[in-house]
Amino acid sequence: MSDQTARAPGAAGARSSASRRASPPPTALSPQLLWALAAFAAIAAGCGFYLLPELANLERQIASENDAILALKIKRNGLQARIEENLKLRAAFSELERGGFFAEPKRLPVIRRLEALRDQHRITGLEYRIQPATTTDLAPPGEQGMVLLTSQIVLNIRGYLDRDLIDFSDAVRRELPGHVVIESLKLDKLVSPGGNSQGLIRAASGADLVSGEFTLSWRVVRPAEKAASQ
Repeated sequence: MSDQTARAPGAAGARSSASRRASPPPTALSPQLLWALAAFAAIAAGCGFYLLPELANLERQIASENDAILALKIKRNGLQARIEENLKLRAAFSELERGGFFAEPKRLPVIRRLEALRDQHRITGLEYRIQPATTTDLAPPGEQGMVLLTSQIVLNIRGYLDRDLIDFSDAVRRELPGHVVIESLKLDKLVSPGGNSQGLIRAASGADLVSGEFTLSWRVVRPAEKAASQ
């Protein structure tokens, strides 16, 4: 046993030496691999040198496209606002058209309407003066478009009650074609109402109790070429 024990370390040492001899030594990179790595690095550097300016140019193009899209959105919003404003103006135009704002400034229809309103509001006396129209050009300088015709109407009226005269003037303002504005109104009592006068009022006969003078501005809009011939 002493011999076996003595030989054991030697055998172990022999196996360790054999194991060290069996491990392959580190091998150096082959020239072909070195050339391949160098070529890859050169290609990568070349691609970077070429692609970086292209990438910057692409970013500039994207920024330019974004600016163009933003400009189109702003233009679209502006057009949408103009469309909405145009719709409002059309609605206002239609309302003015229905009110006769663009009617022909003929006096005969106005006189007929005044006489009809006279009967409706128990006006016993009516005198009117329609002054010649003054013209205001609504088109920009140098262009021919629409003009505003303004006539002054003076009404001298008489009736039984001041309420009748006021209602008559308001009806004239609302029902005459075009745009009518009451510029001034003056009422005077002719007779103080009493028991006898109230009976005459109910019977729609007898002396007038109230007189009034109304000054109105009557306005219509007409095309310039048509207004010149009227």
